[in-house]
Amino acid sequence: MLKQQIEAKIAQQMFLSPFLREELKILQLPNLNLLDRIDIELMENPALEEEGSRLESFTSTGGEGGKDSSTYTEDEMDWGKFFEHGKDYSAERFSSGEDIEYEPLIATETPSLPQFLLNQIQLEKLSCKEISIGEMIISYVDEDDGYFKGSIDEIAAISHATTGEVERVLSVIQTFEPTGVGARDIIECLNIQIQELGVNDSCLSEIVNKYFEEVRENNFDLIAERLNASKEHVMKMIEFLKKLEPKPARIYSCSRPRYVIPDIIMSREGDITVNNSFIPSLKISSYCQLLLKNNNLSKEEKGYIKEKLNKAVEFMKALENRGSTLQVICKTIFEHQHNFLNHGEKGLDPLTLSDISKEVQLHESTISRSVSNKYVKTPLGTFPLKYFFVSGVKDNEGTRVSPLNIKTKIHDLIKEEGSKPLNDGEIEDLLMKDGITVARRTVAKYREELGIPSASKRKKI
Repeated sequence: MLKQQIEAKIAQQMFLSPFLREELKILQLPNLNLLDRIDIELMENPALEEEGSRLESFTSTGGEGGKDSSTYTEDEMDWGKFFEHGKDYSAERFSSGEDIEYEPLIATETPSLPQFLLNQIQLEKLSCKEISIGEMIISYVDEDDGYFKGSIDEIAAISHATTGEVERVLSVIQTFEPTGVGARDIIECLNIQIQELGVNDSCLSEIVNKYFEEVRENNFDLIAERLNASKEHVMKMIEFLKKLEPKPARIYSCSRPRYVIPDIIMSREGDITVNNSFIPSLKISSYCQLLLKNNNLSKEEKGYIKEKLNKAVEFMKALENRGSTLQVICKTIFEHQHNFLNHGEKGLDPLTLSDISKEVQLHESTISRSVSNKYVKTPLGTFPLKYFFVSGVKDNEGTRVSPLNIKTKIHDLIKEEGSKPLNDGEIEDLLMKDGITVARRTVAKYREELGIPSASKRKKI
C-alpha cells in the first residue's frame, strides 16, 4: 500500500525584483529606442513629467491651422509604404521636429549581414555543436529583410540535432543586432523589438498578434471596439508600432549610410562620456504629490497615485543607473583597447564579455545587455560597441591571438608559398607549428575574407 508523505524542504532561489527587471530592460536599450521608451512612459504615467519644451512642441498644434502629429486621421498612414520603407517613412512623415544629432556609422570594413551575425555568435557561450547549428541558421537568414527562411526540421536533420536544440540556437540569434533579425515573419519580428524595448502592454500585444491585418487596413475603430479600449490608446500603440523596423536587414542591403545616435563619445585623448544630450529632463509631478494630501480621495485612489509616483521614481533611477553602468563598462573596454586610437583595427586586442565581467564585477549577461545595440563615437568614426570585442585563440604560451593577427599570418604564408600553393590543411599545420591551433574551416573562412582564392585556383599555369 502506497503512503503519502509531506516533507518540508528549504531551498534558496533568486528572483529579480520588478525594479531590477525594469532596470535591465532600460540598460539594454540603445539611444533611439530609449527615447521611444521615455515617450511611452511619459504617455502612460501621469506622475512623470518632462521639464522644458520638447514635449510641448511635440503635442502642440503648431499655431493656428497647425496639426498635432499624434492625432493624424486613419487615412493618413500609408502602411504599404511603412512595410516598404520602415522607420525612414515614419520619421519623414511623423517627425516631432526634435533637433537630434545623428552620426554616420563607420567601420574600417563594413561586414555583410551574415558576417556580422557570425561575429556575434562567437561572443556567445555556445558549444561547438551549437555554433555549427548557428552558422547553418545564419545561412538561411535573408540578406534583404533579415528573416529566417529555413526549416527547423531540415537543419535538425542535417546537423544531427533535435528541433529543440535548433530552436534554442535560433532564439539566441534573435537577440543579435540588428534587433528583430532571425524572425520567421513580421509578427515575430515586431514582437522581438517590443520585448527588447521592455514594453508590456496587453493592448499592443493583441494588436500585433491578432489584429495586424486591421492595422494594415487602418481599421482602428474596429480594433478599439474589439479590444474594448479607447481609440486614443489604440492610436498611441499604432504610433509606437510606426517606430519599429519591419525589415531589420535593410541597413545591410543598401548602399546609403546608416545613421545612429551614439551612446558613448570618446575624445582623442581617450576620455569616455555617456551621451545624455538627447535625453529629456524628467521630474515627478508636483500635482500628483499634492493630490496625496487631498483627504477627499478614497484609499484606492491614493493607492493608485502612490503606485504611479513610485514607478516614476524607479524609472528615473533606472535611467541614472544606465548611464553610470555604461560609463564603467566602456571605460574598462577602452582600457583594454587603448591602442585603437593610434592604430585602428590593427590595434584591437582579443577581448571577451567574460574579461569585462570579471573586472567590473557585473554578471556577463549584464555586460551583454549593456553593449548590445550601442554605438560609440570616436575620432576614427562611429562603431558598434561589440566591434571592440575581438574573439581570439590561445597560442602554446596561453596568450590569445586575435583573428586579425591570424589573418596576417595566413596572408604571409600564402605570399611566401612559392610555386606549389598551400591548401587550407597545410596552412592549418603551419599555424599549429607556430603555436596557433585553428580549425581548417576557420582557415578557409579567414582566407576567403582576405579575398584569397583556394589553392586549386592559385595554381600557376
